[in-house]
Amino acid sequence: MLHALASLVLATITTDPAAVVHLTAAAQPAIVRSVAAVGTADFGLAVSSEGAVAKAASSKATASESGGARESAAPKSEEPSLGDVLAFERRVKEVSARLREATVGLSVGPNQGSGVIVTADGIIASAGHLFERVGQRVMVTLENGRSVRGVTLGYNESEDYGLMRITSEGTWPYLPLHSAAALGRNEPCLAAGHPGGYQRGRSPVLRLGRLIQQRGPFLRTDCAIAMGDSGGPLVDLEGRVIGIHSRIRERINANYHVDAGKVLRDWERLLAGEVWGAETGSFPPGPILGVQVEDVPEGPRVRIAYADLPAARAGVLAGDILLSIDGQKVSDTDALLRCLSKRKAGEKVKVALLREGVEQELEVELVRASGGNR
Repeated sequence: MLHALASLVLATITTDPAAVVHLTAAAQPAIVRSVAAVGTADFGLAVSSEGAVAKAASSKATASESGGARESAAPKSEEPSLGDVLAFERRVKEVSARLREATVGLSVGPNQGSGVIVTADGIIASAGHLFERVGQRVMVTLENGRSVRGVTLGYNESEDYGLMRITSEGTWPYLPLHSAAALGRNEPCLAAGHPGGYQRGRSPVLRLGRLIQQRGPFLRTDCAIAMGDSGGPLVDLEGRVIGIHSRIRERINANYHVDAGKVLRDWERLLAGEVWGAETGSFPPGPILGVQVEDVPEGPRVRIAYADLPAARAGVLAGDILLSIDGQKVSDTDALLRCLSKRKAGEKVKVALLREGVEQELEVELVRASGGNR
Protein backbone atom coordinates (compact mmCIF):
# COMPACT_ATOMS: atom_id res chain seq x y z
CA MET A 1 0.00 0.00 0.00
CA LEU A 2 1.93 2.95 -1.32
CA HIS A 3 0.19 5.68 0.67
CA ALA A 4 0.16 3.72 3.94
CA LEU A 5 3.95 3.66 4.06
CA ALA A 6 6.27 6.40 5.21
CA SER A 7 8.72 5.39 2.51
CA LEU A 8 9.19 2.71 -0.08
CA VAL A 9 12.46 1.00 -0.99
CA LEU A 10 12.70 0.49 -4.72
CA ALA A 11 15.21 -1.81 -6.38
CA THR A 12 16.93 -0.10 -9.28
CA ILE A 13 17.96 -1.63 -12.55
CA THR A 14 21.69 -1.50 -12.05
CA THR A 15 24.80 -3.58 -12.28
CA ASP A 16 25.24 -3.25 -8.51
CA PRO A 17 22.75 -5.70 -6.93
CA ALA A 18 23.18 -4.10 -3.52
CA ALA A 19 22.16 -0.62 -4.67
CA VAL A 20 18.72 0.65 -3.66
CA VAL A 21 16.95 3.96 -3.97
CA HIS A 22 14.51 5.30 -1.34
CA LEU A 23 11.42 7.05 -2.69
CA THR A 24 8.87 8.59 -0.38
CA ALA A 25 5.39 7.29 -1.09
CA ALA A 26 3.96 10.80 -0.84
CA ALA A 27 6.14 11.90 -3.76
CA GLN A 28 4.65 9.41 -6.21
CA PRO A 29 1.33 11.16 -6.98
CA ALA A 30 3.26 14.41 -7.37
CA ILE A 31 5.57 12.72 -9.85
CA VAL A 32 2.61 11.49 -11.90
CA ARG A 33 1.21 15.04 -11.90
CA SER A 34 4.61 16.38 -12.97
CA VAL A 35 4.82 13.91 -15.84
CA ALA A 36 1.33 14.92 -16.99
CA ALA A 37 2.13 18.62 -16.64
CA VAL A 38 5.19 18.51 -18.88
CA GLY A 39 3.39 16.33 -21.44
CA THR A 40 5.96 13.58 -21.98
CA ALA A 41 4.54 11.73 -24.96
CA ASP A 42 6.56 8.60 -24.27
CA PHE A 43 4.75 8.13 -20.96
CA GLY A 44 1.35 9.43 -21.99
CA LEU A 45 0.77 6.75 -24.63
CA ALA A 46 3.40 4.10 -24.02
CA VAL A 47 6.07 3.54 -21.43
CA SER A 48 9.28 3.91 -23.37
CA SER A 49 12.98 4.14 -22.62
CA GLU A 50 14.40 5.21 -19.25
CA GLY A 51 15.23 8.89 -19.24
CA ALA A 52 12.05 10.45 -20.67
CA VAL A 53 10.73 11.42 -17.27
CA ALA A 54 14.16 12.27 -15.93
CA LYS A 55 14.68 14.77 -18.74
CA ALA A 56 11.27 16.30 -18.03
CA ALA A 57 12.08 16.53 -14.33
CA SER A 58 15.47 18.07 -15.06
CA SER A 59 13.82 20.74 -17.20
CA LYS A 60 11.27 21.38 -14.46
CA ALA A 61 14.05 21.64 -11.86
CA THR A 62 15.92 24.15 -14.03
CA ALA A 63 12.76 26.25 -14.32
CA SER A 64 12.33 26.10 -10.54
CA GLU A 65 15.88 27.30 -9.93
CA SER A 66 15.25 30.38 -12.05
CA GLY A 67 11.98 31.13 -10.26
CA GLY A 68 13.57 32.84 -7.22
CA ALA A 69 12.00 32.92 -3.74
CA ARG A 70 8.46 32.49 -4.99
CA GLU A 71 9.25 29.06 -6.44
CA SER A 72 11.37 27.92 -3.50
CA ALA A 73 8.51 28.65 -1.09
CA ALA A 74 6.40 25.84 -2.62
CA PRO A 75 5.94 22.74 -0.40
CA LYS A 76 8.60 20.14 -1.07
CA SER A 77 6.02 17.37 -1.23
CA GLU A 78 4.57 18.99 -4.35
CA GLU A 79 7.94 19.12 -6.11
CA PRO A 80 9.59 15.69 -6.20
CA SER A 81 13.36 15.75 -6.47
CA LEU A 82 15.21 14.47 -9.51
CA GLY A 83 16.24 11.48 -7.40
CA ASP A 84 12.59 10.71 -6.65
CA VAL A 85 11.73 10.88 -10.32
CA LEU A 86 14.60 8.60 -11.31
CA ALA A 87 13.61 6.06 -8.67
CA PHE A 88 9.97 6.23 -9.78
CA GLU A 89 11.05 5.73 -13.38
CA ARG A 90 13.16 2.70 -12.50
CA ARG A 91 10.24 1.15 -10.66
CA VAL A 92 7.92 1.74 -13.61
CA LYS A 93 10.47 0.21 -15.97
CA GLU A 94 10.89 -2.88 -13.79
CA VAL A 95 7.13 -3.41 -13.45
CA SER A 96 6.65 -2.72 -17.18
CA ALA A 97 8.90 -5.62 -18.19
CA ARG A 98 6.89 -8.10 -16.13
CA LEU A 99 3.59 -6.56 -17.22
CA ARG A 100 4.36 -6.96 -20.92
CA GLU A 101 5.26 -10.63 -20.40
CA ALA A 102 1.97 -11.39 -18.64
CA THR A 103 -0.33 -9.43 -20.99
CA VAL A 104 -1.87 -11.42 -23.85
CA GLY A 105 -4.02 -10.84 -26.92
CA LEU A 106 -7.23 -12.89 -27.14
CA SER A 107 -9.44 -14.17 -29.96
CA VAL A 108 -12.70 -15.63 -28.66
CA GLY A 109 -14.91 -16.45 -31.64
CA PRO A 110 -15.59 -13.07 -33.30
CA ASN A 111 -14.44 -11.14 -30.24
CA GLN A 112 -10.97 -9.64 -29.97
CA GLY A 113 -9.46 -8.27 -26.78
CA SER A 114 -6.75 -8.53 -24.16
CA GLY A 115 -6.13 -10.44 -20.97
CA VAL A 116 -3.53 -11.08 -18.28
CA ILE A 117 -2.03 -14.33 -17.02
CA VAL A 118 -2.53 -14.47 -13.25
CA THR A 119 -1.12 -17.91 -12.33
CA ALA A 120 1.95 -19.87 -13.38
CA ASP A 121 -0.25 -22.68 -14.77
CA GLY A 122 -1.90 -20.34 -17.25
CA ILE A 123 -5.14 -18.95 -15.77
CA ILE A 124 -6.07 -15.72 -17.60
CA ALA A 125 -8.33 -12.97 -16.26
CA SER A 126 -10.24 -10.90 -18.80
CA ALA A 127 -13.48 -8.96 -19.41
CA GLY A 128 -16.76 -10.83 -19.26
CA HIS A 129 -18.09 -9.27 -22.46
CA LEU A 130 -15.48 -11.19 -24.50
CA PHE A 131 -17.10 -14.50 -23.49
CA GLU A 132 -19.89 -16.23 -25.42
CA ARG A 133 -20.08 -19.50 -23.50
CA VAL A 134 -18.11 -21.79 -21.20
CA GLY A 135 -15.71 -24.18 -22.94
CA GLN A 136 -15.23 -22.00 -26.02
CA ARG A 137 -11.87 -22.21 -27.76
CA VAL A 138 -9.54 -19.22 -27.35
CA MET A 139 -6.45 -18.19 -29.31
CA VAL A 140 -3.97 -16.63 -26.89
CA THR A 141 -1.13 -14.49 -28.29
CA LEU A 142 1.88 -13.97 -26.05
CA GLU A 143 4.21 -10.96 -25.96
CA ASN A 144 6.71 -12.64 -28.31
CA GLY A 145 4.02 -13.29 -30.92
CA ARG A 146 3.66 -17.00 -30.17
CA SER A 147 0.09 -18.27 -30.21
CA VAL A 148 -1.16 -20.94 -27.81
CA ARG A 149 -4.54 -22.53 -27.25
CA GLY A 150 -6.94 -21.81 -24.43
CA VAL A 151 -10.51 -22.30 -23.28
CA THR A 152 -13.10 -20.10 -21.54
CA LEU A 153 -14.11 -20.88 -17.95
CA GLY A 154 -16.72 -19.04 -15.88
CA TYR A 155 -17.71 -15.36 -16.10
CA ASN A 156 -19.90 -12.72 -14.49
CA GLU A 157 -21.89 -10.97 -17.21
CA SER A 158 -23.06 -7.87 -15.37
CA GLU A 159 -19.86 -7.07 -13.47
CA ASP A 160 -17.85 -7.96 -16.59
CA TYR A 161 -15.05 -10.35 -15.61
CA GLY A 162 -14.15 -13.97 -16.19
CA LEU A 163 -11.37 -16.54 -16.37
CA MET A 164 -9.80 -18.55 -19.17
CA ARG A 165 -7.16 -21.28 -19.09
CA ILE A 166 -4.21 -21.86 -21.41
CA THR A 167 -4.47 -25.52 -22.46
CA SER A 168 -1.06 -25.75 -24.13
CA GLU A 169 1.59 -27.21 -21.84
CA GLY A 170 4.02 -24.85 -20.16
CA THR A 171 4.79 -22.58 -17.23
CA TRP A 172 3.75 -19.02 -17.88
CA PRO A 173 4.88 -15.55 -16.75
CA TYR A 174 2.18 -14.04 -14.57
CA LEU A 175 1.21 -11.22 -12.22
CA PRO A 176 -0.89 -11.83 -9.07
CA LEU A 177 -4.37 -10.44 -8.54
CA HIS A 178 -4.86 -7.94 -5.72
CA SER A 179 -7.94 -6.08 -4.49
CA ALA A 180 -7.94 -2.33 -5.14
CA ALA A 181 -10.44 -1.66 -2.34
CA ALA A 182 -7.94 0.05 -0.02
CA LEU A 183 -6.04 2.03 -2.66
CA GLY A 184 -6.28 5.81 -2.53
CA ARG A 185 -7.10 8.50 -5.04
CA ASN A 186 -4.17 9.42 -7.33
CA GLU A 187 -2.53 6.02 -6.80
CA PRO A 188 -0.08 5.56 -9.71
CA CYS A 189 -1.00 2.69 -12.03
CA LEU A 190 -0.13 1.16 -15.39
CA ALA A 191 -2.59 -0.08 -18.02
CA ALA A 192 -1.64 -2.68 -20.63
CA GLY A 193 -3.35 -4.16 -23.66
CA HIS A 194 -3.61 -4.24 -27.42
CA PRO A 195 -5.41 -1.04 -28.53
CA GLY A 196 -6.93 -1.54 -31.95
CA GLY A 197 -6.38 -5.30 -31.60
CA TYR A 198 -3.23 -7.41 -31.64
CA GLN A 199 -0.66 -6.27 -34.21
CA ARG A 200 2.15 -8.58 -35.24
CA GLY A 201 5.53 -7.26 -34.14
CA ARG A 202 4.06 -4.87 -31.54
CA SER A 203 4.41 -5.67 -27.84
CA PRO A 204 1.52 -4.91 -25.48
CA VAL A 205 1.16 -1.14 -25.16
CA LEU A 206 1.60 0.29 -21.64
CA ARG A 207 0.19 3.59 -20.37
CA LEU A 208 0.82 5.41 -17.10
CA GLY A 209 -1.96 7.05 -15.12
CA ARG A 210 -3.71 7.53 -11.79
CA LEU A 211 -6.63 6.02 -9.94
CA ILE A 212 -9.36 8.68 -10.03
CA GLN A 213 -12.42 7.07 -8.45
CA GLN A 214 -13.88 3.84 -7.10
CA ARG A 215 -17.55 3.33 -7.95
CA GLY A 216 -19.25 0.06 -7.00
CA PRO A 217 -17.20 -2.78 -8.47
CA PHE A 218 -15.43 -0.42 -10.88
CA LEU A 219 -12.29 1.71 -10.77
CA ARG A 220 -11.96 4.84 -12.87
CA THR A 221 -8.52 5.97 -14.08
CA ASP A 222 -7.06 8.48 -16.51
CA CYS A 223 -5.02 5.77 -18.26
CA ALA A 224 -5.53 6.18 -22.00
CA ILE A 225 -7.15 2.95 -23.24
CA ALA A 226 -9.12 2.17 -26.38
CA MET A 227 -11.08 -0.58 -28.13
CA GLY A 228 -8.98 -3.74 -28.17
CA ASP A 229 -7.69 -3.10 -24.64
CA SER A 230 -10.85 -4.69 -23.14
CA GLY A 231 -9.86 -7.38 -20.64
CA GLY A 232 -6.30 -6.13 -20.24
CA PRO A 233 -4.72 -5.48 -16.83
CA LEU A 234 -4.45 -2.42 -14.63
CA VAL A 235 -1.52 -2.81 -12.21
CA ASP A 236 -0.06 -0.89 -9.28
CA LEU A 237 3.64 -0.17 -8.90
CA GLU A 238 4.07 -3.37 -6.89
CA GLY A 239 3.31 -5.29 -10.09
CA ARG A 240 -0.07 -6.53 -8.85
CA VAL A 241 -3.16 -6.69 -11.06
CA ILE A 242 -5.67 -4.38 -9.38
CA GLY A 243 -8.19 -4.11 -12.22
CA ILE A 244 -9.42 -5.49 -15.55
CA HIS A 245 -10.29 -3.04 -18.36
CA SER A 246 -14.06 -3.07 -18.77
CA ARG A 247 -15.93 0.03 -19.91
CA ILE A 248 -13.96 1.91 -22.52
CA ARG A 249 -15.30 5.41 -23.07
CA GLU A 250 -15.22 7.71 -26.09
CA ARG A 251 -12.81 9.87 -24.07
CA ILE A 252 -9.74 7.64 -23.97
CA ASN A 253 -8.61 8.96 -20.58
CA ALA A 254 -11.86 8.37 -18.68
CA ASN A 255 -12.27 4.62 -18.48
CA TYR A 256 -13.51 1.98 -16.06
CA HIS A 257 -11.87 -1.20 -14.82
CA VAL A 258 -13.32 -4.04 -12.70
CA ASP A 259 -11.67 -4.26 -9.27
CA ALA A 260 -9.55 -7.44 -9.28
CA GLY A 261 -10.86 -8.14 -5.79
CA LYS A 262 -14.13 -9.23 -7.43
CA VAL A 263 -12.26 -11.89 -9.42
CA LEU A 264 -10.54 -13.10 -6.24
CA ARG A 265 -13.88 -13.18 -4.41
CA ASP A 266 -15.44 -15.42 -7.07
CA TRP A 267 -12.31 -17.41 -7.97
CA GLU A 268 -13.73 -20.90 -7.24
CA ARG A 269 -17.01 -20.19 -9.03
CA LEU A 270 -15.15 -18.96 -12.09
CA LEU A 271 -12.81 -21.96 -12.17
CA ALA A 272 -15.83 -24.24 -11.90
CA GLY A 273 -17.30 -22.70 -15.05
CA GLU A 274 -20.25 -20.86 -13.51
CA VAL A 275 -21.97 -18.06 -15.45
CA TRP A 276 -24.10 -15.49 -13.64
CA GLY A 277 -24.82 -11.79 -13.37
CA ALA A 278 -28.18 -11.16 -15.06
CA GLU A 279 -30.18 -11.01 -11.83
CA THR A 280 -31.18 -7.59 -10.52
CA GLY A 281 -28.98 -7.96 -7.45
CA SER A 282 -25.93 -7.61 -9.69
CA PHE A 283 -26.82 -4.04 -10.65
CA PRO A 284 -26.26 -0.94 -8.50
CA PRO A 285 -29.23 -0.23 -6.20
CA GLY A 286 -32.01 1.78 -7.84
CA PRO A 287 -34.29 1.64 -10.91
CA ILE A 288 -32.76 -0.17 -13.89
CA LEU A 289 -33.39 -1.03 -17.53
CA GLY A 290 -31.45 -4.29 -17.25
CA VAL A 291 -28.79 -3.68 -19.89
CA GLN A 292 -25.03 -3.47 -20.12
CA VAL A 293 -23.82 -0.67 -22.40
CA GLU A 294 -20.65 0.72 -23.94
CA ASP A 295 -20.14 4.29 -25.12
CA VAL A 296 -19.82 4.97 -28.85
CA PRO A 297 -20.00 8.39 -30.57
CA GLU A 298 -23.76 8.07 -31.11
CA GLY A 299 -24.50 7.25 -27.44
CA PRO A 300 -24.66 4.23 -25.10
CA ARG A 301 -24.76 1.05 -27.20
CA VAL A 302 -26.34 -2.05 -25.67
CA ARG A 303 -23.87 -4.89 -25.23
CA ILE A 304 -26.30 -7.16 -23.39
CA ALA A 305 -30.06 -6.90 -22.85
CA TYR A 306 -30.58 -9.34 -19.99
CA ALA A 307 -33.40 -11.84 -20.49
CA ASP A 308 -36.39 -11.40 -18.16
CA LEU A 309 -35.39 -7.83 -17.28
CA PRO A 310 -37.31 -4.71 -18.44
CA ALA A 311 -35.39 -3.67 -21.55
CA ALA A 312 -35.32 -7.17 -23.07
CA ARG A 313 -39.02 -7.70 -22.27
CA ALA A 314 -39.80 -4.42 -24.07
CA GLY A 315 -37.83 -5.47 -27.16
CA VAL A 316 -34.43 -3.82 -26.68
CA LEU A 317 -31.69 -5.80 -28.46
CA ALA A 318 -27.92 -6.00 -28.27
CA GLY A 319 -26.50 -3.42 -30.70
CA ASP A 320 -29.27 -0.86 -30.11
CA ILE A 321 -28.00 2.65 -29.36
CA LEU A 322 -29.95 4.45 -26.62
CA LEU A 323 -30.79 8.04 -27.54
CA SER A 324 -33.13 9.36 -24.84
CA ILE A 325 -35.34 8.51 -21.86
CA ASP A 326 -38.68 10.34 -21.87
CA GLY A 327 -37.18 12.86 -24.27
CA GLN A 328 -34.07 13.50 -22.13
CA LYS A 329 -30.96 12.89 -24.24
CA VAL A 330 -28.49 10.31 -22.91
CA SER A 331 -25.16 10.96 -24.62
CA ASP A 332 -23.12 8.44 -22.61
CA THR A 333 -23.27 5.95 -19.74
CA ASP A 334 -23.01 8.62 -17.04
CA ALA A 335 -25.93 10.56 -18.56
CA LEU A 336 -27.99 7.36 -18.70
CA LEU A 337 -27.30 6.59 -15.03
CA ARG A 338 -28.16 10.15 -13.99
CA CYS A 339 -31.42 9.98 -15.90
CA LEU A 340 -32.42 6.63 -14.36
CA SER A 341 -31.54 7.82 -10.85
CA LYS A 342 -34.38 10.37 -11.10
CA ARG A 343 -36.97 7.66 -11.86
CA LYS A 344 -38.77 5.16 -9.66
CA ALA A 345 -39.21 1.41 -9.87
CA GLY A 346 -42.52 0.59 -11.55
CA GLU A 347 -42.43 3.78 -13.61
CA LYS A 348 -42.92 3.39 -17.37
CA VAL A 349 -40.51 5.37 -19.54
CA LYS A 350 -40.25 6.01 -23.27
CA VAL A 351 -36.87 4.82 -24.55
CA ALA A 352 -35.79 6.20 -27.92
CA LEU A 353 -33.15 4.08 -29.64
CA LEU A 354 -31.34 3.68 -32.94
CA ARG A 355 -31.40 0.23 -34.57
CA GLU A 356 -29.65 -0.31 -37.89
CA GLY A 357 -29.97 3.38 -38.68
CA VAL A 358 -33.69 3.60 -37.88
CA GLU A 359 -34.99 5.40 -34.77
CA GLN A 360 -37.56 3.57 -32.66
CA GLU A 361 -39.35 4.19 -29.38
CA LEU A 362 -40.19 1.51 -26.82
CA GLU A 363 -42.02 1.67 -23.51
CA VAL A 364 -40.05 0.11 -20.64
CA GLU A 365 -41.28 -0.46 -17.08
CA LEU A 366 -38.37 -0.01 -14.70
CA VAL A 367 -37.62 -2.41 -11.84
CA ARG A 368 -35.52 -1.85 -8.74
CA ALA A 369 -32.16 -3.54 -8.31
CA SER A 370 -31.27 -4.58 -4.78
CA GLY A 371 -27.50 -4.31 -5.28
CA GLY A 372 -27.19 -7.37 -3.06
CA ASN A 373 -24.36 -8.98 -5.01
CA ARG A 374 -22.20 -5.87 -5.12
